[in-house]
Amino acid sequence: MRSCGVSTCSPGYTCSNSSSGLCELTYCYMDSPPPAYGHVLGNMRTIGNKRRFECNYGPVYSIEVSVIECLTDGQWSERSEMVCLKFGNQLNDAFMDQLYSPSHNITTKTLNECVHQCALQTWECLSVNYHTASGECRFSTKIAFKYNTYYLGFRQDIGWTVVQKIFPVFMTTADNNITYQLNKSMAIQRCIDLGTTIATFDDVRTAYDLGFFACRCGYAAHFLRAFFYMATSGIPGCGSVGINYCSKEISIPYDVYCKATDYV
Repeated sequence: MRSCGVSTCSPGYTCSNSSSGLCELTYCYMDSPPPAYGHVLGNMRTIGNKRRFECNYGPVYSIEVSVIECLTDGQWSERSEMVCLKFGNQLNDAFMDQLYSPSHNITTKTLNECVHQCALQTWECLSVNYHTASGECRFSTKIAFKYNTYYLGFRQDIGWTVVQKIFPVFMTTADNNITYQLNKSMAIQRCIDLGTTIATFDDVRTAYDLGFFACRCGYAAHFLRAFFYMATSGIPGCGSVGINYCSKEISIPYDVYCKATDYV
């Protein structure tokens, strides 16, 4: 402790009393920001106070919440790893084909409950099918890739609603919807034409960590070069689990990973 009779105390300290004139550590000065698509509950910062982190209500869900405490050293306790998943692209009167497993058919009271159950699955749910009348909730491993009618992956079905996870990247083909038609320069231009830019390796990695996978090869920019990546979840015939190099030959035509502007 130091004297505070003639000077102010450092952040996190307060002057104990006017007679002793000593600075004492009493609160946590630095804030711990919430995760993306999340918020914090609580605004007290004195030693012993706690704050709770949650994902935003609505189309954003998390597997868990995180609680931190202001410790006696003036620092917040370490926050547990927490990821908030974003959902969107709601499609009414539509049904997403290709279920991961028949066992992943459950009954929920609301669409929100159905989506929340999908959020609890890492690799096994990229989209949900929810039937309003029966409450039936089905998980799907397909995503309606934007800008590609060939890969939309859903069919019209009255009474069903499709809600999908949103990731930092999306995969797209050439504008003729035919796969593996893009060379390096065409892949970069394809993303520009769609109002965005080619994804970086970090974008692809973040998407993979959030549960994105695609059993197809695509360009991604990394240090001003273009490689091919294939994010998989161990599906037979898709290579090993993880992000794999398909090829480093930039003349081979593939698809492309673009940055998803609706992820932010």
